[in-house]
Amino acid sequence: MKITGIILLIFAALNFIVGIIGVFNGIGEAARKFDATILLGVIGGVLYYFGNKKSKKKENKK
Repeated sequence: MKITGIILLIFAALNFIVGIIGVFNGIGEAARKFDATILLGVIGGVLYYFGNKKSKKKENKK
């Protein structure tokens, strides 16, 4: 889950950059990019957080 979260966070950052470029070029669909960026960021952050938490539990048991 941790790796999946990291990948989604990377996609969110790239999507944000594309959205910024779209705003500067006057593309009207850029607002949808920001919605997708927020969604990817939240899902990626949650997966990363719980993946980290799960990893720490395994380390504590050893």
